[in-house]
Amino acid sequence: GNTARRDQALSGTPTRSGFDRDEYPPAILNTGGTGASVRYVTPSDNRGAGASIGNQLRQVPDGSYVSITVVPLLQATAFGSSLPSVARL
Repeated sequence: GNTARRDQALSGTPTRSGFDRDEYPPAILNTGGTGASVRYVTPSDNRGAGASIGNQLRQVPDGSYVSITVVPLLQATAFGSSLPSVARL
């Protein structure tokens, strides 16, 4: 499940005071886990993003395909254009 994938993704990345470790792809997707990209982010950003994804996927059945769109900050605020990434729950 997502707890095991999160543990796999974060192993080898030490904790840093004042920051969360954020993984992509997110552990909620079956593509998360070993090999994920991990960045240090502020706790409020990480938890807010996690809550947003969790809320959007709450009613989506396990095994469904979903698309997560990664948008550079300037594009996100101006146009919302992006390139999709498809993964399974």
